[in-house]
Amino acid sequence: MINCDANASYGLLPEVREAVSAWSVDFANPSAIHQLGQRARAILEEARNELSGLMQLDSRQRIVFTSGATEALNQALFYPFWNLSRNQTKDVNYLTTTTEHPATLTTFHKLASLGITTNIFDNQKQEIFSMKSFLKEVTPETICCSLMFANNETGYIYPVKEIFTQIKKDFSSVYTVCDAVQALGKLPINYSELNADFIAISGHKIGALTGIGALVVNDHLPARALISGGPQELSWRAGTENLLGAYSLGIAAKVMKSQLSNNLKSYKKIKQKLIAEIQAQLPNAKINFEQIETLPNTISLEIPRIKADDLVVAMDLAGIAISSGSACASGKPSPSHVLLAIGKSEEQARSTIRISFRADLSAEEQSQLVNHLVKNVPVS
Repeated sequence: MINCDANASYGLLPEVREAVSAWSVDFANPSAIHQLGQRARAILEEARNELSGLMQLDSRQRIVFTSGATEALNQALFYPFWNLSRNQTKDVNYLTTTTEHPATLTTFHKLASLGITTNIFDNQKQEIFSMKSFLKEVTPETICCSLMFANNETGYIYPVKEIFTQIKKDFSSVYTVCDAVQALGKLPINYSELNADFIAISGHKIGALTGIGALVVNDHLPARALISGGPQELSWRAGTENLLGAYSLGIAAKVMKSQLSNNLKSYKKIKQKLIAEIQAQLPNAKINFEQIETLPNTISLEIPRIKADDLVVAMDLAGIAISSGSACASGKPSPSHVLLAIGKSEEQARSTIRISFRADLSAEEQSQLVNHLVKNVPVS
């Protein structure tokens, strides 16, 4: 199967597959003080160090292993809420955007049901995000601002560093939360410079196992756990750690760091070639955000008069995985909320596919992708 749905899951890196297949460590509890426990602890901390290296974190930021980015975002977004008294909930607000991942938006809806005023910024159906307009929504009553680094469907890159820096300058008490799931391993980012109190990432988006992720937290924040129990993860996340998952994430982070420069070159070359060939053979197709920088491995493609879901099925039968939006929203009858938010009509949204590829997508696989796309798009 050719994976051109890598934003949904990158697939195991060869190095991760080999390391996991050769796993011979007893599944000891990393909290135990005997030799087996200490060996497990060393593996856990090495994984933490490798992830810290990929993200260019500093000593003021600690990594908390989670089951994935959804849990990490829930932990981060509920943190400011837990610090409120019952009488304060109506006097504060949370801020995010209409294009966020369901893990953020659904948590915002949950917070709203608990009495929090939630402000979900609408960019007035414009493709280009208005940082100036967004910052105007931050008020003295705002206690949390959540913003993704890059959109999982369109690949659009948000000015997170600039926004969070300005927020901290104007309202230093606002908690800043960054969903960095799609940016990790695809963009050269110094995460220490984001001015984010919380950063959420997911392991399987960079070639690790599923079921492992992490929340980066600033050291000045006192621990408050979403999952209660023991004092694991410095009291940020109770429960015995997923040792094999964390190990796989550490391996993936090490590989991604060493290959980042070459991967960026590969992404750029593949993306340029795919866009050129698609436009040559499907002249009616529209590349969304073609004139601005998006994730180097992501193409959002609108093809008039086709049903994206039908095309996804046809490509799947040909052995090629693409998508019509976020994997977390698949199966829903409504069109992509992201595409509607940036001004697409329902018809346009239902005619848009996402191609997201790995850095090792071969020339033969690229040709197969384009050929089968052309074959399955009706002649105008």
